[in-house]
Amino acid sequence: MPVTGPPAAVGTAAGPQSAEIFKFVPKDLAASCRQLVETYHRINGYGCLPDILWDVEVRKFIDAHKQLRQIFRSASTSRSAKKANAGFVLIASLILSLEVLSSDYAGWGRRHAWAKTKADAFRRVHFSRIGLMDFYLSPQRYIDPDFASRLMPPEPPRTLDHRDAEGALEASETSQTKPPIPDGR
Repeated sequence: MPVTGPPAAVGTAAGPQSAEIFKFVPKDLAASCRQLVETYHRINGYGCLPDILWDVEVRKFIDAHKQLRQIFRSASTSRSAKKANAGFVLIASLILSLEVLSSDYAGWGRRHAWAKTKADAFRRVHFSRIGLMDFYLSPQRYIDPDFASRLMPPEPPRTLDHRDAEGALEASETSQTKPPIPDGR
C-alpha cells in the first residue's frame, strides 16, 4: 500500500537531533532497524560498532549532516559506554533504515513509496553503497530467521478476494436449513 504523503516522522525513534532532516523515515522501520542493530550487538558485542561507522562511505555520510556529526562526536567522546553505544546505534539504525527503504528490502520501499523516493535521493547525493545491509543481513545462511524477521513490515489488513467472497457465500447458503417442500399429499 503506497503512502501518498509524508509518513509519521522518526521523532523519538531516531532521536530529536536527527528528526528534522530524516522525518521521512517511517517510525516502524526505524524501530525495526534499531532493534536489529541492538540485537546484533548484544549478541556479538558493541566493540565493532564504531569501526563499522568509521568506514569511508559511512563517514562521508555522517560528515555531510551536522546532526549526525554531533551525535557521532558526542558518542565518541562519552565516558559512559551506554551513552556512546546509544549514539552509535542511532546512527547505524538510521543509515540501515535509509538502505532498506532505498533497496526496497522486504517490501518497505513499496509500502512507503514517498519515503523510498526521499531515501533514493539521499542515496544518490550522499552515498552509492554503504553496506550496512550487507553487514547486518548477510550472509543469509548465518542469520537466525527470527533475527531477520524483525525487519519484515507488519502485515496489512487482509481484504476479501472475490473468490473468497464466493466461497463464503456458498458456505453460508449450504449452512442455512431450507424448509421442507410439501409433497402434495
